[in-house]
Amino acid sequence: MAEILYGKPVAQFIKQQVISDIDKLGHCPVIATVGFANNLEWQQYAGSIARNAQQYNCIVNNIELNSTCSEQQLSDVIDNLNNDTNTDALLLQQPLPESLMSCANKILWYKDCDSLSQSNFFATFVGREHITSATPTAVVRMLEFYNIPLKGKNVVIIGRGLAVGKPLSLMLTNRNATVTLCHTSTVDLPNIARKADIIVTACGRGAMVDKQYVSSNSIVIDVGLSFTNGKMQGDVNIESIGSVCKAYSPVPGGIGPVTQACLFANAVKCAQLRGKYDNKR
Repeated sequence: MAEILYGKPVAQFIKQQVISDIDKLGHCPVIATVGFANNLEWQQYAGSIARNAQQYNCIVNNIELNSTCSEQQLSDVIDNLNNDTNTDALLLQQPLPESLMSCANKILWYKDCDSLSQSNFFATFVGREHITSATPTAVVRMLEFYNIPLKGKNVVIIGRGLAVGKPLSLMLTNRNATVTLCHTSTVDLPNIARKADIIVTACGRGAMVDKQYVSSNSIVIDVGLSFTNGKMQGDVNIESIGSVCKAYSPVPGGIGPVTQACLFANAVKCAQLRGKYDNKR
């Protein structure tokens, strides 16, 4: 049977690091979450961050915007938070309406808690990785925690989105993996995936990845999230692959708690950088 890669012990490990770093920092990092009041998924996510912040010694201020918010109004909110000396990190709702997407680039790079700005994405592109997106970072941290090497390994990523697939492909390449970035329109996808050492799926297609996609050497990290009849599920059909592959992360219980831990770790990094760069603006 395959090894199950649970997220909770990874998140606990990161949490201890976060608490230790905050002790050295000398103050509790303050995260401003900015999203729309009519977006239930975002409100649930922001609420979860706020509920868990105390155990990480962080503070969350949730800013709810009206659904009719204009680009200028959102830009003004971001500018105010950029200039607010009591705010260390800024988390902006994703995905944004297309008319507001450019606003992500207005976040100061060292307050950009989830690496949404082009400046942070470019830093990852050239291998500097100032602040990296929480979910791709969670994938890397999970692989590290379970002592799964990346150097020289063949990795297939299913999903080319800006939130996971594209930044993760860069991060894994930076760690000397050989990466194939696929998507749901890739021809002969099961055959391509089956040849990989590590498969990361983030396409949001419930239970799409079955035993056709894996071999006995496959390590599968499920980042997908979708709902069927109100039930949460990942991209992986665990009943199908569980007796075939080497290891897999479940949904729920896998990458989710690690992502949130990485978000708080990013908030600490933002607070550290703010102390260095605020006076240079």
